[in-house]
Amino acid sequence: MLRSYIDGLYKIVEQEKQERKLVMQQEAVPPPPVKCLEQQLMGYFRTLSQEQLKRPWTMIEIIEVADLKGISRDRPHPQQISEILKRYNWRRYRAYGVNAGRYWLPPSTG
Repeated sequence: MLRSYIDGLYKIVEQEKQERKLVMQQEAVPPPPVKCLEQQLMGYFRTLSQEQLKRPWTMIEIIEVADLKGISRDRPHPQQISEILKRYNWRRYRAYGVNAGRYWLPPSTG
């Protein structure tokens, strides 16, 4: 009787090992590659109409609405985004008063 109990425990342990091994193999699969930030950003802006694109944008809107993904972080650093926007001739604009804040204007406005 004791022998069958021990055999049952060995089977349970072996089954647990197999399940852990399967989980480890599934976790070892790398996530799909993230597109470079410039491709993500410009791809998002290409989906917008000219009217949607003309308005001033805040950095937070660009990061969250465009749903940008970073390579080593979940969100890219704003400095990386600003470098790309400058490369595409976007302008920084600072508003004072009621609508105070820092905005980015697309190259077509101005």
